[in-house]
Amino acid sequence: AMPRSDEERLDLSGMRIGELRPSQLGGLRALRTLVLRHNALRALPPLGGFPLLESLDLSHNELSELGPDVLAGCARLRWLDVAHNGFC
Repeated sequence: AMPRSDEERLDLSGMRIGELRPSQLGGLRALRTLVLRHNALRALPPLGGFPLLESLDLSHNELSELGPDVLAGCARLRWLDVAHNGFC
């Protein structure tokens, strides 16, 4: 089932996601917590469409960098976990 537009928490852990497109999460403006741990993400699109996002878990992926625009617009972000990725 697709998440509701008023969903505040979305957990996509262990879904073997290799690519995330903004259109896949479009309309989730109320999202406060996004959990993407234990996937195969190599890059992220800009997450500015989530102005209420407070917590983002990207641990255990294949990320090597987060571009400067990825978190632009996420002014409420308070917790970010990028452990166990390919960062130098």
